[in-house]
Amino acid sequence: MSAKRVLVVEDDEPTQKLIEALMKRDGHAPTIASTATEALSLLGESEFDVIVLDLMMPRVAGTTVIEVLEEQQRRTPIVVCSAAGTSLLDRIGGGLVHAVVRKPFDIDELSAAVMSAMR
Repeated sequence: MSAKRVLVVEDDEPTQKLIEALMKRDGHAPTIASTATEALSLLGESEFDVIVLDLMMPRVAGTTVIEVLEEQQRRTPIVVCSAAGTSLLDRIGGGLVHAVVRKPFDIDELSAAVMSAMR
């Protein structure tokens, strides 16, 4: 089985490295985007099997990634990994969002959410 391509959209470098290491441990091929704008550019160039998405990003919010993918009728499942407040999380339900993992996150919970989103 070939490695699944995971786009990790996260602005915090230590968290990027942790999620990247976790995805590699699980046999996936992670690509890192530090901003929502960078993520949208990568999504325009390549296909990914799942997206791990932080919502609270500088300049352009992670919710914009969800909105653009929905407008384009893309089907890439999203695992939100965020410390965003409940009011923001309540607005993103359904559609492409497969799971929400709250920060600080448990690595096994995030791993399980990504695996489930890939099914």
